[in-house]
Amino acid sequence: MLVDNDMRYKIDIYCITKLYPLARGFVNDISRPLSNSQASGLKNIAVNASEKNELYSFINKQGNKDNKNSEFYNQLNQKVKSIEQDIAKEGLIPENEALSKKEKKAIVDFYALLVLREFIFHLVSHNAYKANTGRD
Repeated sequence: MLVDNDMRYKIDIYCITKLYPLARGFVNDISRPLSNSQASGLKNIAVNASEKNELYSFINKQGNKDNKNSEFYNQLNQKVKSIEQDIAKEGLIPENEALSKKEKKAIVDFYALLVLREFIFHLVSHNAYKANTGRD
C-alpha cells in the first residue's frame, strides 16, 4: 500500500511532535532500559512485521514471560494501544466511504503499523542512549 505525500507529511509531523516525546518519556519512566539484544529483537519485529497483529503478538508474548523484561512489555502493550487510539483522532488514517469494512480495517491496520514502527524506532534509540549514557 502506498502512502501519499500529504499523509506521509502528517505522519512525520506526528512522529516528531508526539511519538518521540512519548518514547522518551516511556523509556525514562521504566526502572531500567532493555538490554541491547532485547531492544534489537523488538526493533527487528517492528521492521519485519507485515501486520499490526504480529507486533502485538510479540509484545504480549514477551509480557507474559516471567522474567525481568515482562513489566517493560506489559507497559509497552498499554502504550501502543493508546497510540493506536490516538492515530484516528489525529487524522492519520485516510477515510474512504466506498470501501468495505474489510478494506477499511486493512487500511487502519496498515497505518497503525506504520506509526507504531516509528514509535518503536524512537523507543529503541532512546533506550540505547539511556543505556549508554545513564542519562534521560
